Amino acid sequence: GGPSPASEQAMAPRTAAAALVAAFVVLGVASATIIDCTPAGAIASGLQVSVTPSDPQPGGTYTYKSSYTLSQTVNSGTAKYAVYLDGLQLSKTTHDLCTDLAKTPTPCPLKDGPISSTTTGTIPSSTPSGNLTSVTSWFDASGKPILCVNLQFQEN
Repeated sequence: GGPSPASEQAMAPRTAAAALVAAFVVLGVASATIIDCTPAGAIASGLQVSVTPSDPQPGGTYTYKSSYTLSQTVNSGTAKYAVYLDGLQLSKTTHDLCTDLAKTPTPCPLKDGPISSTTTGTIPSSTPSGNLTSVTSWFDASGKPILCVNLQFQEN
């Protein structure tokens, strides 16, 4: 068996991770740029994110890993997702954080302290081509920032 749900918390819903990774396939990405855009004073610190393999194929699988430390337990909040293609915003959505996390093996609450997550999925076969940027931001119920991840996929 794998890690127990109590020892892991999910970084992002599986569908969001799949959408991000799909950019690798269409763009023929040599590597992605992953930026921790979490503001100072946020609930999370020390964010680390990786996506492997660096050259996934359509219909293949990927692994999305994340780790961070929370200064307090998060019982509820919002998840905001924005996707840009060649600098133009394609979508901007706001979801209930715990509803998104409920789709993962590790639902809310997100306990204070170190958290790590590994999610696997299958890569979709179609995504628009170009330079894709995805920004995921989490906020607690009072609107305080939890974390922010900016993934930039560049064409070769």
